[in-house]
Amino acid sequence: MAYGLTVNNDSGQVIIDSDISHFHFAGKYNSASDVAGGTLQNHTGNTDNDGGNFPYANLNSLGSTVGHIYKYNITQADISTKPPMCFIKPTSTGSSAPFAGIIRMHFESGYWKVELLQSTHTNPGPVLYVFTTLDQLTLGSDSYGLRVMDSSSAVTFDSQNRPLRIKGSGDITSPSLAHTGSLGSSWLATLDVNCTPSSMTHSASSIAIDKQIYYVPSVAHCALQYTHSASDSGIHDWNSYAWARNDIYWAFYRSSFRILSTSTLQCSYAIYYRGHLARTAADSGFVLSLSALFGNIDADVGSAGMVPYTNSSRNVGESQGVIITNSDWYA
Repeated sequence: MAYGLTVNNDSGQVIIDSDISHFHFAGKYNSASDVAGGTLQNHTGNTDNDGGNFPYANLNSLGSTVGHIYKYNITQADISTKPPMCFIKPTSTGSSAPFAGIIRMHFESGYWKVELLQSTHTNPGPVLYVFTTLDQLTLGSDSYGLRVMDSSSAVTFDSQNRPLRIKGSGDITSPSLAHTGSLGSSWLATLDVNCTPSSMTHSASSIAIDKQIYYVPSVAHCALQYTHSASDSGIHDWNSYAWARNDIYWAFYRSSFRILSTSTLQCSYAIYYRGHLARTAADSGFVLSLSALFGNIDADVGSAGMVPYTNSSRNVGESQGVIITNSDWYA
């Protein structure tokens, strides 16, 4: 450039550039509300038959553990074009810590609404450290420090507003599936997260593990489905009977993250939505045909369409950029 200011570190990386709108600290946010992830559970149909062998097992089971959604209300001056950059300060770290990731951000009722999915419920939930550009903030009023402007006199960097300091970074990809192995047996699905987390090593190990906060988008997702059906007919105590049962379980997963050690971030999944539909029919008379029973159930369950796709995943090969910084710098 022919004007302005550029500051490089000793590795030649640009630290400050007057032509770039740098991100600055906008505040810490606790969740405004929280709710368990979605569940759809429903059983309809008759189960009474004189044959005595109708399979009642797990009619009301779910076959998975749903995650928890934390909702945050972020205030900014410009609500239409510049969503904030949200770093997650997790509730805990290490190999027993839950996985968490931001899954949705949209504007509503005067706020940027941010939704964070965590694999298990904790109280309190994670804290968000929010950063944005200076045109969304009130500039500092001290008479010292460094303030940089671009060619139109817009302030792009101000040391008084605590600019984002990147301590570690890297790329991470998600596991190819949220659950490997059998999806269920008989009338019970096993759709809990069951995969080896992927890992990324970064250079922010000098920051204490409980002070690290991370930014990484949740872009990978996975949908799995398990179905089981059976039927029987015969004569019992001089009565003809027929029954049929058809079940479908499913789970929809989003990628999520945790801090494993001072130098390692991991990626796995949390369940965003799950469900179980059971459709049954039974009769002890002489007039109900088994084919009629199955026809009604298949039409009801087989085309349920509760997930956008089945037994596959999306965006798992995408490298997701990770940024690590120190929460103490923004206490």
